[in-house]
Amino acid sequence: MRTTLFRFYIVLADYFFDFRYGTDTTTWATLDDLTIEGDNKDRSTLYQASRIVPLKKLFNSIKPIVPENGVLVDIGCGKGRVLMLASQFGFRKAVGVEFAHELCEIARKNCAVYERKTASGTEFQVVESDAARYAVNNDENVFFMFNPFDEVVMDQVLDNITASLDRRPRKILIVYCNPECAGSIERRGSFVQTEEFTFWGLRCIIYSNVSSAQ
Repeated sequence: MRTTLFRFYIVLADYFFDFRYGTDTTTWATLDDLTIEGDNKDRSTLYQASRIVPLKKLFNSIKPIVPENGVLVDIGCGKGRVLMLASQFGFRKAVGVEFAHELCEIARKNCAVYERKTASGTEFQVVESDAARYAVNNDENVFFMFNPFDEVVMDQVLDNITASLDRRPRKILIVYCNPECAGSIERRGSFVQTEEFTFWGLRCIIYSNVSSAQ
């Protein structure tokens, strides 16, 4: 009974978030209904927003290891829920990368509404781009992914992150939830697992180019 009630609470928290801030993040979307930028539609997954309750627990857990002046990039941001939650945990900037035009438009509206309601100090940006083509900026240091694509796209994303690190060495985190393509990261050898969390069914592995012993 307690487990059932808690599951109900987790689902209710998602709907309450939208009700409280006037946003639209809960409804799922299939890729066939969307206008897609790039050639990787068949390598990607449908839009399903990450749950509020485990996400808050995750952000609270990684807060002590987030690099200074944290800039989060949600690769496959959908409607922008992660961006808005990131603003509650001290990120200076939250960038969403999304290849579906309609989801980008919704994410921009959501972030604008949320910013007006909360007077958030976080700068929001939503970039319409195939993840494989996104050129990582030199100040971006936390990369969030909720299993948005397969290993082919993951390898291209990691190439882009690595190229950015070559241009400007810095500590970064890769926060990978539902980590179906974790092998792509681990085979690189340049990123080490520093943490692993499971919150109410949400499994997340944290990687960094700086080990916890350094």
